[in-house]
Amino acid sequence: MSNFKFLAVASLLLLCCTKNFAQQRDVRDRDSLLWVISDSKISDEHKIEAMSLLAVDYCSNLGDSAKSAFYLKEANKLVEKNFHSAYKIYPLAAELELEEYEVNKIYDLIEEIGAEINRTSLATIKAYGYSVIGNKKIYLLDYQGIDDVYKAISIMLDEKDSPEKFNLLYKCYLILCKSPITRDGVKKRDYMYKLIKWAEETEDLDKICTAKQILSTAYAANYTDSKLKTFRDSSLLLKNQIYDIIAAYPDKIKTETFIVNRIGLAEDYLNFEHNLEMTEQYVNEALPYLETSNNLSERIQMASLNYFINMAQKNYGGAEKSVLDCIDYIENTYFKTEKTNFRYQRIIWTLYSILGNLYVQTGQMEKAITAKDKAFLIYRQYEAEKAMEYEKVTSVKYGLIEKEMALKFANSRNRLYLIITLLSIAAVVFLVMFIIFQTKYLKKKKDEAEARTQLKAIEVERLKKGAIAGNLQIDRKNEVLEQIRKSVKKMPNELNNKKLHKLLKDEINSERNFQDFKTLLLDISPEFYNTLKERAAPNQLTALDMKYCACISLGMSNKDIANALQVGYDTVKVKKSNLKKAFNLDPEIKLNEYLKGLYKE
Repeated sequence: MSNFKFLAVASLLLLCCTKNFAQQRDVRDRDSLLWVISDSKISDEHKIEAMSLLAVDYCSNLGDSAKSAFYLKEANKLVEKNFHSAYKIYPLAAELELEEYEVNKIYDLIEEIGAEINRTSLATIKAYGYSVIGNKKIYLLDYQGIDDVYKAISIMLDEKDSPEKFNLLYKCYLILCKSPITRDGVKKRDYMYKLIKWAEETEDLDKICTAKQILSTAYAANYTDSKLKTFRDSSLLLKNQIYDIIAAYPDKIKTETFIVNRIGLAEDYLNFEHNLEMTEQYVNEALPYLETSNNLSERIQMASLNYFINMAQKNYGGAEKSVLDCIDYIENTYFKTEKTNFRYQRIIWTLYSILGNLYVQTGQMEKAITAKDKAFLIYRQYEAEKAMEYEKVTSVKYGLIEKEMALKFANSRNRLYLIITLLSIAAVVFLVMFIIFQTKYLKKKKDEAEARTQLKAIEVERLKKGAIAGNLQIDRKNEVLEQIRKSVKKMPNELNNKKLHKLLKDEINSERNFQDFKTLLLDISPEFYNTLKERAAPNQLTALDMKYCACISLGMSNKDIANALQVGYDTVKVKKSNLKKAFNLDPEIKLNEYLKGLYKE
């Protein structure tokens, strides 16, 4: 890799690592934000966002920490004043972007932003929060940052088309394009194509130029590795398209975009075509914008351009001075405190490597060895501090995971206790209601049973009376018939007398006399008649026996039975004895109770 390439890489590393992938703001951006916070017609929500962006701008780009703190404080005041809790994400995001050293504080801020994301229902705020969290995690080489950026993209893709949607999606893909880590199976170039797509949707020419510049840089790197002319031509084509846009709309393009384009063109013409004339042209176009800059990334770019010119003119002393001045500026500015970000060490290591290559190229082997040794020493420090930071990140993440698990466990336990309590209350309520229902149900059943018993007793008594009345009617009929029979005996026709006498006698004793009585009894107990037949020996019960059984089952006394059936008292006793034999009852079993039991069945 050429010295030119080394210095270009150093510049890109600084842009990516020290600024959290945030775009630099020029004066026009700053003026626009200042106008937003001063205009009374603009809502507080937009002012909160503008103040937060100004806080980052003043600290990162101008080094004015006092003004940065002021705008951050004002943004928080507006949040508290108007209860815009969702918009608290903006000042929190500004704090997160400005914090580079304290890993614990970074993850505390990430946790706060995550809590605000969970509280808000605004899709744009959620997506912005996830993009900020993902950006910072990627800065710490935390691979979960990619997932957070994808969450932001997923949220915004579900939203209706709007400038906010396009700008956020552009920001998310810009983060992914500049990220040193990516998802498995996803190519960086896929991110770049989508970055250009969303940049074009925003209709922001500066964003379109930035997106095309990133893809162009990727093509240039591909050409360096593969030497395929397709990549070279694509890189130059895109850079020239950006050049034409800047020429046509200079007032719509940021200074940083202009500088990056000119550096890119100078690099391509030097590396691809060794065209020193075109290289010097683009270098000279960019230099006036860099000479008065105090911004670190722009200082790196200025050193890079001076290096290009001196190398193109074979002014190796001037090239050496450009690199040494840049190293001196970084060491004096960023290595004075203990809070040295290891990413700056990577820049210094790259610059010393370039210097060593320069000394080798000019035959200054002793200086080359010294520079290479210095580069190696810084590289070891870089790797050691990188490992320490990774360990810090891992430790903090592990602590957060433990905290989250403990919180989930506590919430689960509380939910379990709540569920058990609710189930216990429900069980008690159910038990009480069941007892009350059971008590009322049993009482109702008991009352119904008593009512049925009373009704049955009344009905039985009525039917008893009806049965006895029926018997009395039958007996009266039989008496009348008996008198008729006796009168008929005196008639002269002996033959007729005998037939009539037999007919009337049969009528008195016939089965039909029992039917009315039987019907009444069946009304009282429908199965009684069949039960008698089943319990008695086969063909042992006559109609008269059934009549006796019915009277006995109804609780009639021997005297009542004798009167009802017009028989003698002793006849009833003999009949009862015969019925016991018919039912094959033991001597100790009383016929009355046995028949009553059958009746109740």
